[in-house]
Amino acid sequence: MVFRGHSEYLHCIVTRNSANQVVTGSEDGTARIWDCRSGKCVQIIGLQKSKKVKRSSYAVRCIALDESES
Repeated sequence: MVFRGHSEYLHCIVTRNSANQVVTGSEDGTARIWDCRSGKCVQIIGLQKSKKVKRSSYAVRCIALDESES
């Protein structure tokens, strides 16, 4: 399955086994939660981009989940 949505390359991928989801973090400054059954993005988490901030300043470079995967 192909997950389409990020406009830049990925830095991290984490699975949420309890919810059958994948969470991705990208150079585009967003984290996305994907449903593995449909391949669709179910939530986008990100900051508003500013023209004054360098691209690398708002990249999502790491994602961690606690034991509850919440």
